[in-house]
Amino acid sequence: MQKPKFLSSALRLILIACAMGIVVMQTASVQADSISGATAGVQVQNLDAAAATLSFQAVDQAGTVVKNFTDPTQVPGNSSRTYFPLDTIGLSGTFNGSLIISSDKAVAAIANINATSGTGVPVAASYGGVSGGAATLTLPLIQKNNGAKKFDTTFNVQNAGTADTTVTVKYIPAAADSGNAGCQQTAAIKPGASATFNQNSDTTFTGCTGLTTAGGKFVGSATVASSGNINLAAAVLESSQVNLLAYTGFSPSQASTTPIFPLVNANNNGNTTGIQIANQGTTDTDVTVSYKASPNSGTDCTEKQTVKAGSSTTFALIAFANSSLGANENCADGVKFVGSGTVTVNSASQALVAVINQTNNGKSFGSAYNSYNTSTATNKVSLPLILDFNGKFRVSTGISVVNVGSGPVDITCVYSTQAGNTPAPDSATGVQPGGSLVKVNSNLHVGTTAYVGSADCTATGTDAKIVGVVNQTPALLTAADGSVAGDKLLTYEGFNH
Repeated sequence: MQKPKFLSSALRLILIACAMGIVVMQTASVQADSISGATAGVQVQNLDAAAATLSFQAVDQAGTVVKNFTDPTQVPGNSSRTYFPLDTIGLSGTFNGSLIISSDKAVAAIANINATSGTGVPVAASYGGVSGGAATLTLPLIQKNNGAKKFDTTFNVQNAGTADTTVTVKYIPAAADSGNAGCQQTAAIKPGASATFNQNSDTTFTGCTGLTTAGGKFVGSATVASSGNINLAAAVLESSQVNLLAYTGFSPSQASTTPIFPLVNANNNGNTTGIQIANQGTTDTDVTVSYKASPNSGTDCTEKQTVKAGSSTTFALIAFANSSLGANENCADGVKFVGSGTVTVNSASQALVAVINQTNNGKSFGSAYNSYNTSTATNKVSLPLILDFNGKFRVSTGISVVNVGSGPVDITCVYSTQAGNTPAPDSATGVQPGGSLVKVNSNLHVGTTAYVGSADCTATGTDAKIVGVVNQTPALLTAADGSVAGDKLLTYEGFNH
């Protein structure tokens, strides 16, 4: 069966301790920042005009294929299909591993994870499928016992190769007060299998004490490397007492000297953005991020900081909140900003990647997404899951599509639903470089009938290149049955092709 055309191999969704029924992940006493009862759903978008046949292979942590499933019903051209819960593909019981999706047409896919925090709050997160993998990966944000909400990180690393490998994870603190240097972990992983690394509960660290001491704190990044040059893939969960965020590990090919951050919020009805930029290089570099505001959504500004070799630094969070960076930033403190960000100066031309965290403390929302390499941008980006008025919390999506080319472009987003209405496209004309089309999908439903579908956004013009991200947000925090939404903010990256 042909692999997805825009990906180098089968699409991998690395599922971290996901349950296909009602299960509890931990049998020991529940920590305040742990999660339990995780369930996963998958949204697959067919990027071809012809119908696609999808096949799924679930591989557990021992490397055993526990389920093969081929959907007997093809996904129509330029449409999408939801597989939630995953017992719809015949996978039942507790599962911690990876899901490999193959198709005879080009496809894109995301995973949505729903769980319960250690304090009993419903939480959710979203991330995109990974293809191919790499022998080394960067995880820009790793946390243990961080902040008032006690953020911890759990991640799965999958052996995407055909031979056994030993994985070494090295942890790098972001600052002198952020944890001990020299911490590392290792794990032997069979082909197709995965291993789980949990900063809250693991005791297998060597070379340090900060990640093994009860109550110890760590904030920084990590590198993941395989023996034998075996390709790896990774998915990361950031969990707190009330939040769940997710992102995927970065291969060297995803790095850029000028990465893009398509959606940046500050002081926007409680929404705040933190950008954790990691330096994959061997030389310290001075990085300037230029922030471009959407129309009527703030003022353009810049921020400059040094990112040390092999380490990471937080941007945006302080720049829009106070003036502690002095002359190194000129962003208006406490003023609303909605737009995008781009690294415009990288003094040592080092390879950079970043994770962008979005939080709303008032609503206890949180989500994360990965930065973009501008060299991989195209004139078309696909968004596998678009929602409006969906479920008892009336979840809708918001899209931000950024022009990363050198000239003005027109952007049009066409929607496709799994059944029912076909909404009118959204468009923006004359979008300048760094500018964006920002749209809240609040008009796609008909009456009380929810919209569940996908979208394709296309740019036309000189050097037409775009990237995009999607937020999933509930309109209701409390449903009619009295249930509470909890952290139902989810974010994923669009797929360029």
